[in-house]
Amino acid sequence: MLKEKIKVYLDTSVYNKQFDDQDQTRIRLETESFLSILEKAVAESIINISSSATI
Repeated sequence: MLKEKIKVYLDTSVYNKQFDDQDQTRIRLETESFLSILEKAVAESIINISSSATI
């Protein structure tokens, strides 16, 4: 039996987190979490679902 991959929704705002002030602990932890999720998506361990930005 194949296991279904976890689907993770990332709002477009999270992609800019790495450019925020990393001296703040909360921001740094959020950035590290985002990068970990992104690595898993690139490795195809999870499925990344994100919204599209509209102007």
